[in-house]
Amino acid sequence: MNQIRRTNRIKNFLQNNSLKYDWGLVIAVATMCVLGIAFLASSLSIKSVQVYQQELGKQIGLGLGVGTFLAFVIAKTDYHFFLKHARFGMIINYILLGFLAIFAIYANILTFTQDAAVGAINKSSIIAQFSFLPIKPYIANGAIRWIDFPILPNFQPSEFAKLALLIYFSSFFWKFENKEINWLSFKKPIYAFLISAGLIIVQPDLGTVLIIFAILASSMWSAKIPLKILVYLGIVVVIMGVVLTFATGYRKSRVTAFLDPTSSNATQIRGVQRAIANGGFFGKGYGNSELKQQPGILYEQTTDAIIAIIGEEIGFVGTILFLSLYLVILWRGLEIAKNAPDLGGQALATGISVWITGQALINITGMTGLTPLKGVPLPFVSEGGSSLLINLIAIGFLLNISNQSVNQNKNLKDLNSKNFFPKKVFNAN
Repeated sequence: MNQIRRTNRIKNFLQNNSLKYDWGLVIAVATMCVLGIAFLASSLSIKSVQVYQQELGKQIGLGLGVGTFLAFVIAKTDYHFFLKHARFGMIINYILLGFLAIFAIYANILTFTQDAAVGAINKSSIIAQFSFLPIKPYIANGAIRWIDFPILPNFQPSEFAKLALLIYFSSFFWKFENKEINWLSFKKPIYAFLISAGLIIVQPDLGTVLIIFAILASSMWSAKIPLKILVYLGIVVVIMGVVLTFATGYRKSRVTAFLDPTSSNATQIRGVQRAIANGGFFGKGYGNSELKQQPGILYEQTTDAIIAIIGEEIGFVGTILFLSLYLVILWRGLEIAKNAPDLGGQALATGISVWITGQALINITGMTGLTPLKGVPLPFVSEGGSSLLINLIAIGFLLNISNQSVNQNKNLKDLNSKNFFPKKVFNAN
């Protein structure tokens, strides 16, 4: 009898869950992850065996393994559950970012009058004093952006903030669908973003704040909130970005590198451009990057600048095909948003789609000198277990929404055949 019950449960599971997801998205993401691990292995190959095994193992085990499992769990869990409890995600977000902000502010105050290079060294010494803590901050290149958990080393809370804020905003759109909205009713999401942005900026990490705003702006646009709210918030973010850019030495150097590619500040960009040019049309072959073995040319080749390894090894043609996977993710994500059963799912799917492809665009254009450099990872590819973990979790939400769009009666949503998204659902007072 128990065997019959188990057989029936398995049969029902396969019947109810086997073909209802967006398999085009699944194939694109799976391909991206496999190729990402392969290129990371190639970029790590010049390091010691111990470092190679440790870093690659962390990416595969924590990022890919745990991320895939959580994506599967979330794909099976109604996303409305997360929308209903979005406040708890924000509480966790504030705790994680606030924990780092305490140490970042403390270190920034003690090194405020020091040169950037000297200050970065002294910050490391300051943070090292807290090594006795079971949960402690981690610093790299003068930035305090990571938390060392016993079972989750070098976790980056700002990656979690992207998802937590997007869910929080989507929850608001879901609850207020077809209701009037004004500045007063929208103040909680705006405050949530501004508080999170302030906690991230002190790390410092302005680039992630701009990405988060782009994610949230896309979700607000898809929900058709009053345009003036989006415009005013955008003006605040732009002013904040300009002021912080020109008030900080290393950020000004990135603008200088963009305006003058021959300057000393553009060394990393020139290295990436040289590697891509060295790959030609068809590349040197997997694992055969020549410049990764020459010191002083490529920097951060396992993280932000991994596009240099990709371009040199598979060439221009292969790189274009590889990057086209991001366009597939964008296409499938927006299709999922279009067919989402409600406004909350629509905003969530739109934000995730823009998040993945937008961050890839910022990474690639910055590393190749087409836009000012921003230190952001290439999704599913760059080294960083927390980034891969959160990206896969976000894909789990997309799959969940796509599954529900198949199950729901399309009459639940009045789609306008002339517009990609539904008509305006909010009215400004």
